[in-house]
Amino acid sequence: MRRAISDVIAANHPVMFCRALPWAFGVFFWNGDLEDCEEHIDRFVVEARRHNLAILQLVGEAMKGITLLARNETGVGLAMLKGSIEKLHSLCFGAVAGFRMPLADALAATGHGDEALDTIDQAIAQAQHCNFMMDMPDMLCTRAKALMRKSNPDLSQAELSLIRALDLARHQGALGYELRAAIALARLWQRGDRRREAYDMLAPVYQQFTEGFQTRSLVAARGLLAELNPPRSRSFAAK
Repeated sequence: MRRAISDVIAANHPVMFCRALPWAFGVFFWNGDLEDCEEHIDRFVVEARRHNLAILQLVGEAMKGITLLARNETGVGLAMLKGSIEKLHSLCFGAVAGFRMPLADALAATGHGDEALDTIDQAIAQAQHCNFMMDMPDMLCTRAKALMRKSNPDLSQAELSLIRALDLARHQGALGYELRAAIALARLWQRGDRRREAYDMLAPVYQQFTEGFQTRSLVAARGLLAELNPPRSRSFAAK
């Protein structure tokens, strides 16, 4: 992704740069590389504004809001992301469902579980209507978080959402999504004192990876396996 960005900068093609950056954002954010996210987003917004690329400017502002939320700047991040989503929705921007997911995550994390559930259900309905299922495992994970954080938590439905996310990710062959779903399900089972089941479900997913062990999902999985830590598997969890 860094090579692609270098190429479009060298080509001095602002529109191409503004089209490349949203894809780059997904890669950087997935890996937890917030510095790269912020550096490129700020330039992206400036270029989109300079060349009157109104929708792309809103996309950039939404991504900026997501990054601020990741840095725990909740107030300004939520306001920026909500505002961008509303404007993109009014312009019938098809990919707005993808931005509803981090919004729902943030709402759930700040104690607004009912609003988070409404938000993610809108995103799921829109994705299903457009038959855009790539992000569905993550959407189902977000739905599970919202179900756990709403005013009357529904842990059984949350578990079903996570199992659906895990099965769908496996069907898609999307190992990264599978890991994220497995982490969320293992944490839920850990809360219910099902530590052994959680370990036995998560460990085989983790063992399929051969690279990227510094990325946030794999760091989280490794830490969780160490917490679950059955006596017979101490050496693996510590690796």
